[in-house]
Amino acid sequence: MKKNFSILFLIGILLSGCLVNGSWANHTALIGGVRDGLSMGMRIEEHLSDRLMYRFGIEGSTGEDLTFLGDNPLILAGGLKFRIMDIGKNRPTWFSLGLVGYSGNDSQIGIALSLIVDRVFDSDPLFFEIGADFLRQGHLQVQFGYRIMTEPAEFLH
Repeated sequence: MKKNFSILFLIGILLSGCLVNGSWANHTALIGGVRDGLSMGMRIEEHLSDRLMYRFGIEGSTGEDLTFLGDNPLILAGGLKFRIMDIGKNRPTWFSLGLVGYSGNDSQIGIALSLIVDRVFDSDPLFFEIGADFLRQGHLQVQFGYRIMTEPAEFLH
């Protein structure tokens, strides 16, 4: 079951951008920070409208014991991202709601909630995300990301 979930999720990430536009998704980002330990990974986001996006991500995590050989070294997440307001001049803020799966020896599936602020330090590709993953217990999520744009920064309009 764990392997099937992981394989299907990876296929979904790879095909989502290809099938929507005939190319990769609008925004691909490298992310890192704290998510059940130290984490680093990749996220893909696609616009559904000006104020709504769907997103998928995969991350490697050290887990709470800070080793990559822990119980759940792979984190898979997917969900929706809703634009809620702008902070200051042209700093979009989003609310994200989705599913998260911690895969490994102690696989778990739960809900992820987060708040995302774009244009951190007035840099278009940088964003900051803070939130929590709710599985059997809550896990803090604090991450910085760097977007690798594959289309113009239309999300800033």
